Amino acid sequence: MAKKRGSARLRYSSEVWQVGAVCLPQWMTRSGGEVCRGWMAVCVRGGSKSFQLSEIGPEETIPQLLGSVIARALKRWRTRPWRIQVSDPAWVPALESALAPRGLVVEVAAETPLLRGLLEDLPRRLARLDPRPDALTGDGVTPDRLAALARAAATFMAASGWRHLNEDDLIRIEAPETETGLGFFSLSHTGGRSAPSLIFFPDAQTFESTFFLENDADDLDEDPGVFDPGESTLLDAGEEDLDAAEEWEEEDDDEREWVVELLSPSAAPAGDVELWQAHGLPWAGERLLPVATLRTDRAVLRPDRRQLAFFEGLLATLAATSEEELDTGRWEKRVSTAEGEARYVLTLPGLLEPEDEEPVFILAPPEELSPRNRAEDLVARAEQTLGRRGVHLARQALEIWPDCADAYGFLARRAPDRESAARLYELGMAAGERAMGTETFEQAGYFWGLVETRPYIRARAGLAKVLVEQKRLGEAVEHYQEMLRLNPNDNQGVRDILVNLLIELGRDEEAWTLLASYPEDGALLAFPRALLSFRRHGDSPESRQTLKKAIQLNLFVPGMLLGDLEPPPRGDFYSPSGEREAGLYLALSRHTWAGTEGALEWLRKRTAPPPRPAKRKGKGKKKKARR
Repeated sequence: MAKKRGSARLRYSSEVWQVGAVCLPQWMTRSGGEVCRGWMAVCVRGGSKSFQLSEIGPEETIPQLLGSVIARALKRWRTRPWRIQVSDPAWVPALESALAPRGLVVEVAAETPLLRGLLEDLPRRLARLDPRPDALTGDGVTPDRLAALARAAATFMAASGWRHLNEDDLIRIEAPETETGLGFFSLSHTGGRSAPSLIFFPDAQTFESTFFLENDADDLDEDPGVFDPGESTLLDAGEEDLDAAEEWEEEDDDEREWVVELLSPSAAPAGDVELWQAHGLPWAGERLLPVATLRTDRAVLRPDRRQLAFFEGLLATLAATSEEELDTGRWEKRVSTAEGEARYVLTLPGLLEPEDEEPVFILAPPEELSPRNRAEDLVARAEQTLGRRGVHLARQALEIWPDCADAYGFLARRAPDRESAARLYELGMAAGERAMGTETFEQAGYFWGLVETRPYIRARAGLAKVLVEQKRLGEAVEHYQEMLRLNPNDNQGVRDILVNLLIELGRDEEAWTLLASYPEDGALLAFPRALLSFRRHGDSPESRQTLKKAIQLNLFVPGMLLGDLEPPPRGDFYSPSGEREAGLYLALSRHTWAGTEGALEWLRKRTAPPPRPAKRKGKGKKKKARR
């Protein structure tokens, strides 16, 4: 009888693998909020210098980390070892129970020189991946000075006024007098959804060029040389990636960029976290600490005592700023710093500069336009305007025509938190309904074809998206289902979102019904169909065939779901069968495959390459026949 494909993937060998764990210089936060050192498991392949690394976890998870690194080694090396050796007898029971189903034997070894050398060297190698020195390297900086900055950062994170500023708001520092590179800054964040970064610019032109170059990204790109233990991508392939990361060098240019970030312990320099722990410095927000750095052509520097006090005063000023003050375009504060009292004057140049009154769409002279057209023109101008002036334009639109749903949508996207965004989208839905009239709902089935319905539908889609972010999935589903009832042609791609939400909620029958309405769709529905088939039938011929069809539509999805491929940067557009489409599906389905028992294991089994055929004995050189 022929063997089933996939039933024998690993080659048996006489190899001995050695596994151990090491405490890292990096820090992490336990689920309860306690800051602790991170640990990593290592698996060394006997008779070679090959090794694999696990993800990072707290000390109490060492047995799980050891099991994880062995599973990773089995996958990468495709070999089943004869023995697995550990140096600590305490790890044996947990490993035996985890590895017994695989038929792997665990034993204690007194001497593990190769493993021991790697465990001693690994913390040093990982520490070299982060070029940021600790905060005390700044001239005149002391723990007391850091404590003053930490208190200002904590007050800043507890405030709300600054959250009305977005990354397209350029802020000028008129006072105090600043050094080169610190005269302008913007806040990179997503309202109440992320910790902010203060990105500084030497002038307005540099800001504008930088913003337009990066406006397709959700966040500013992180420096590839800074090792973030919260992400294990550098470690996934073990030795090769670690060596490549150590060879990283900064670009050889003369740029200087000041940045003040609020970072978690896993993303901050290890030396800073040690200072916070040793001196009991206050945390900002949920275990965040301020990290100020100057990145030059070939070095990362930390601020001296005067620069540190400048950042302290700036955070204190922003913490004391209200939305009303932002709307004036210029405000002044006197704050205390470690260097004494300081006067700060901040401005929003985009608000103070004369406004261009020329409308984006010239339909008629402004005085001849209807209130609706004038309002829509203002929203169109707001969409093309950098900074807070767009908020003012959207508000003007609502003053002229209160039923302008798109104005509410613009304000919702600029909202300081999800709760405010949801309220604004709800107001937008109500405004859109008033504008189009309730009788328009009688056009269900051809809704999107009526132009006057689109502001309402856009507001409803925005609200559903925010509800998903708030984990209010059931409410989001109701909105998406109603949108499909009104517009079954689904010009907005609602079905791709909805099917994954239904699966995540365990509403499989509704998901099947939805898929039946779109039988010829692409990969974004083909993979949910394969997952639903596995959830219903398990590893059946039907499920395998459904998965095969999905993979034919996009070859990149399995690798991204399994963590073997990095998703590309997100964008507004994608090509069918391309990597961006796969990345979009990964974002939509992050909880569906992982939340289905055995699904990822099934996917790996069914997408693994077939084993190489064994060489048959007797083949090779032909022997001369005897006479």
